[in-house]
Amino acid sequence: MAGTLASAVLGSYLVSFTPTSGAVIGLVTAATAVLADLAVGYAEAGRLMAGEPPTMWAARHMQGPLGGFALAAPAAYAMCVLFL
Repeated sequence: MAGTLASAVLGSYLVSFTPTSGAVIGLVTAATAVLADLAVGYAEAGRLMAGEPPTMWAARHMQGPLGGFALAAPAAYAMCVLFL
């Protein structure tokens, strides 16, 4: 929510960006990131259920946040293009 607030405040100074459009862009971006993180968790669980060895601990803990960021950035860009 802090990111949504910051984008709404900065966007209102840079372009005609309303708090409502900032909240919608933040909501879509956050939902995309959460779904990507959830997908990584399901992939890791499927890998363990199939009997494959788990990935290295550092990779296992970084896949979710990095996957969420990788998918949230294009979603945020697409929403900005649609709203601006």
